[in-house]
Amino acid sequence: MSAPAVARVTPRVEVPPGATTPQLLKQGMYASVACALLFLTAVFSGARAHREAMQIIGRDTAPGIIAAQHVAAAIADMDASAADMLLYSKDAQNQNASSEAYGARRKEAVEVLIAAAENIKYEDERQPIRNIALGLSSYAEQIQAARYMQLTDPRGYIELYRNAARTIDEKLLPAVEQLDHAKRSVFDRTYDDQRKWSSGTMLFLVLSSVALCGVLIAVQIFLTRRMRRVINPLLLTATGLAALSFFYMAESFTNADHELKVAKEDAFESIHSLWKARSVAYSANADESRYLLDSAHAGQYEQAFLEKADRVEKVDGSSGFLADEMKNVTFPGESEAAVAAITQFAEYKKIDQQIRALERSGQHVSAVHLCTGNSNKAFQTFDNAVGETLQINQTAFDDAVKRGFDAVNHLEMVASILCGIIALLAVLGLLPRLREYSAA
Repeated sequence: MSAPAVARVTPRVEVPPGATTPQLLKQGMYASVACALLFLTAVFSGARAHREAMQIIGRDTAPGIIAAQHVAAAIADMDASAADMLLYSKDAQNQNASSEAYGARRKEAVEVLIAAAENIKYEDERQPIRNIALGLSSYAEQIQAARYMQLTDPRGYIELYRNAARTIDEKLLPAVEQLDHAKRSVFDRTYDDQRKWSSGTMLFLVLSSVALCGVLIAVQIFLTRRMRRVINPLLLTATGLAALSFFYMAESFTNADHELKVAKEDAFESIHSLWKARSVAYSANADESRYLLDSAHAGQYEQAFLEKADRVEKVDGSSGFLADEMKNVTFPGESEAAVAAITQFAEYKKIDQQIRALERSGQHVSAVHLCTGNSNKAFQTFDNAVGETLQINQTAFDDAVKRGFDAVNHLEMVASILCGIIALLAVLGLLPRLREYSAA
C-alpha cells in the first residue's frame, strides 16, 4: 500500500495594502480643512500687518511730525512778534498789536506741545518735548525781562533779547528737530518694512490659496476617477468660493498698499515739506525783525535770513522745501496753490530788500514800518497759500488713511466666515461618499 500523498502548501506572502478609498477620502477632507485654516492664517497675518502699518504711519507718527513743525512755526512767529514789540517801544498801539500776536502764538505753541505730549508713543519723544517746554518758559521770562529793561536801559534790553534769541536758535528749534526726527525715523522705517513685507504677505496668501484650491480640485478628480462620480456640487462650490475669496483678499491687500503709498509718498511728503517751509519761513521772518532791532548783529541776522529763504525756496535748484513740493504735486488744485506760495514768497523777499535798503540809508523808522506793515502782509499772503496747499494734502492724507483702514476692516471676520463655509462644504461633500463605504 502506497503512502498517502502529502499536499504541498505554498506559503502566502502578505503585501501591505495601499491606502483604501475611505482613507484617501478622509485624508482629502482633513487636508481641505487644514488648507482652509492655512488660508485663514494668511489673511489674519496680512490684515494685521497692513493695519499696523496704517496705524503707525497715519495715527501714531504723522500727527507728531506735523505737531513738531507746527510748534516750530509758532515759536518762530512768537519770536518775530517779540522783536516787533521791542521795535515799537514808543508806539503803544503797534506794540500792543505785536504783544497780542506774541501771546496768541505762545498759547498756540503750548497747546500743540501739550497735544504732542498726550500722544507720546515712543520713548525718544519724551526728552525733546521736555526740552521744548522748559525752553519756552525760559524764553518767555527773557522776553519779559527785556521789555521791562527797555524802559530803563536801552543797551541792556538788547543783550537780554539776544539771550532770548539764542534760546530760540540753540535750544528750542533744535529740540523741535529732535522731536521731528524721533517720529520721522519710525515713520520711514515702518513704511520701508511694510513695502518689504507686502510682497511676503501676498505670497503667503497666494500659496495658501493655491494649496486650498489644489486640494479641493485633487479630491474632485479622485472622486471622478475612483468612484465614477462626474461632479460633486459641494466640492465645486467650495472650490469656486475659495477662488473668489482669494481675489477678494488679494484686492483688499492691494488697495491697502495703494492707500498707504498715497498717504505717505503723495500726501505726507508734501505735508512735511510744506510745514518745514512754513516753520523756516517764520524763522526767517523773525531774522528780518532782528536785523532792525539789533544793529550790532545786523549782518549775522541778514545772512541767517538769506540762508533760510534759500531753504524755503530754491525752486530752480535741487533743494528747497517749496521745490520739493513742486516735484510732488499730485492732487487737484495743489499745483496752483503751490505756485501761489512761491510767487508770494518772491514778493515778500523783494520787500525785504527794500527794508534793508532803507535801513542802510539811515531811514530806520521807515524800515520798521515797512517791516511790520507791507512785509508782514506779504508774508501772511504767502502763509495763506502754504496753508491752502497744506490743506489739500492733509485732506488727501486723511482720506487715504481712512480708505486704507477700510480696505482691511472686518477682513478677519469675513475670512473666518468664508473659510468656515469652504471647510463645511468640503466635509459635507465627502461625508456621503464615506457613508457609502460604511453601509457596504
